[in-house]
Amino acid sequence: MNRSDILQDVTITCPAEIKNMKQLQVGVFFSSRMLTLVMTGVSGKNAPHSLINWVCIPLPDDLAPDSDPWVKILEQSLSRFTAHAKKVDVWCAIEPSMLKIKHIVIPDMPMEKVSNAAFWGLKRETDFDETTDIFDFEVLEDEVVDGVKKKNLIVFSAGKNRIQSLKKIFDRAGYPLCGITAIPFALQNFVRTRKVDLEVPYFAVVHISQDTSEIYCFSRAGVLLVRSLRTGALNLMEGLDENPEMAQLFLPGEVPEVPPSVSPQVQEVSERLVSKIIRTGDYCAQHYTGNTPITHYYFLGEIDMFAPFMDLAQRMVPGGVRLFEPLTRDMPAALPALPEKKDEHSAVLIAWGLALSGRDRTPNFIHTHQDKQKQIRRKRITTTVCLAGGMILAALVAMNLFFFTVHKKDLALLGQLDRELTRVGKDITPVDIDEIVDASKKKINHADVYIDRYRPLGVIYDLCRITPPHIRLTSLAYGKTGAQKEEVRTIRIQGQITGPGLTLEAELAHYILSLSASPVFGNIQVTKERTQVKNAQDQLLFSATLEAF
Repeated sequence: MNRSDILQDVTITCPAEIKNMKQLQVGVFFSSRMLTLVMTGVSGKNAPHSLINWVCIPLPDDLAPDSDPWVKILEQSLSRFTAHAKKVDVWCAIEPSMLKIKHIVIPDMPMEKVSNAAFWGLKRETDFDETTDIFDFEVLEDEVVDGVKKKNLIVFSAGKNRIQSLKKIFDRAGYPLCGITAIPFALQNFVRTRKVDLEVPYFAVVHISQDTSEIYCFSRAGVLLVRSLRTGALNLMEGLDENPEMAQLFLPGEVPEVPPSVSPQVQEVSERLVSKIIRTGDYCAQHYTGNTPITHYYFLGEIDMFAPFMDLAQRMVPGGVRLFEPLTRDMPAALPALPEKKDEHSAVLIAWGLALSGRDRTPNFIHTHQDKQKQIRRKRITTTVCLAGGMILAALVAMNLFFFTVHKKDLALLGQLDRELTRVGKDITPVDIDEIVDASKKKINHADVYIDRYRPLGVIYDLCRITPPHIRLTSLAYGKTGAQKEEVRTIRIQGQITGPGLTLEAELAHYILSLSASPVFGNIQVTKERTQVKNAQDQLLFSATLEAF
């Protein structure tokens, strides 16, 4: 196939409905033979994602996905397929061989500790290496085992190099990826968006490609088990050289109305493959469904339309088998039916599942649980900073209003003073102001002189008023101590108290307290005291110093 003629031979149209759609998403699924694009969108508020368009583009042989011609084909295909829409989320999937996935059960614990338990659970079950792999997990549901609450987790990882390689390919094409997931999670999207009718709580999807087969066991919550088999469509073709009509059934093309009989070689390989599928379902039932058997098997892939193989599986699998066919009731009327060719049909279904992806319902190796936690922490920090900034701004506004009010009052007072000055101060000169100040100082000095002149009389009056008859003052001295600016007026008194000997100390204490209560005296200290008996009466002789205010 000439690489320059690839897109010329493919009709890529964009339906008119795209103009009225929101949340446009494109699922990109590619193999060595074909590039498949599927677009979904939402027609209105609370409306489900519906299928808008699909296209399958054959690729030339030996065309590496990271080569410039391949990237050019991807760029042109997406550009024509999306009609240059400005906002389109693009999702793709890693190869099944790149996925490491396990189902584990851990004790019930807070969500902040689940990540660490999931990490070590995957490391214990697989050869996971945190330096080369991207780790993520998903909590499926809680369950009670023997009265103990536990958590069901699906833990998985993929190589960092492959994730970065896919991101670079789409970046070079001008369509950065919104998410990178895996095929089982793409099929899981059909369950979570209710695009498939679920008659039972547990079921399995068998995806048969050319070289391998993948068995995905599901519950209504999500993926339970993933098993890869090395038997694919090409293995079933072994021994078909002698039966060209049978071999034709495995090649891309139309299915004959009457298929030929199955050769013994094909019969044997088919039986082995179906037996492995049944054993996988039994293993899942024993370990993950509480011994509830898996009775519904949905087939998808290269040979799901190969009638002899499907008839054999129908006879061997308990409960029979079904084709994996999502509901198409919400498809636009103008959209053609899904392709009938075996390889195109399965590719469109997988790309459709990718186009149903969402950050909240689909594991994403670009935006893992750890990235979500970092985003939450950044959001909390941003919210805290915004709140703190808002509080600071509010405080600044309040302070500004306060100072504005104070300033306004000061201006009003200043205006009032100016008006008073204008009214009464027309004949006032600086000389008049100096004379008024001098007169005020003289009045203050006269008051000080008056106080100094009559202070002794106030001291004597308060001493006479406070001293009781049985206390006799024998000496009174008045003087000043200290520097001129800090001089202290001191009174020294001596006296005697006459009365019963046991009450003399109490009488002295009461007398000192009475002097302290006077506004004239302060800082009273008794410097000396002694008792004596005179004329058959007990006496207490004392000396004290007082500060006069």
